[in-house]
Amino acid sequence: GTELLPLSLLMGACLILITGGDIPGLRRLFLATAVAGLAIWAKPQSALLALSLVALSPLMRAALLGRKWNANSARGLGKDLMVACAGFALPTILIVLWMAVGQTLDDFISEPARFNWSYLTARETLTGAPQITLLERFEPLGTFILSYPLALIWSLAGLAGVVAIRA
Repeated sequence: GTELLPLSLLMGACLILITGGDIPGLRRLFLATAVAGLAIWAKPQSALLALSLVALSPLMRAALLGRKWNANSARGLGKDLMVACAGFALPTILIVLWMAVGQTLDDFISEPARFNWSYLTARETLTGAPQITLLERFEPLGTFILSYPLALIWSLAGLAGVVAIRA
């Protein structure tokens, strides 16, 4: 139920990046990351996936453009990353501005924001029982990835193959 909206937004962001032409332009990059920025407002736990999309979309664009690693490509990658970050931040800026104008920002910070921060950083729960820390939550993911190196290599080889075919 609650995962449908953020998942739909993240899939929509990916579709914006991979459809509509050969190489996504800066406008499509901005729009896709803005849609990904909305996913966090639908469910804060989608932040890791949304941030991954923001970080990887300029790299995907650089690979599709066939950029070699030099000063010009670094500037182009930096520009793409700034566009992606600006697109990602836009929904948050607009929503916070809307709440500030509507004078509901204090209510948002005092309850949902504080509760989500406590939940995501594993502070005391509402019952007072301590939870595991944020780093301990990511430990099983790292262990899983490291325990299946062949799957990781296979996935990276598949991505390299897609880039090679597109080139």
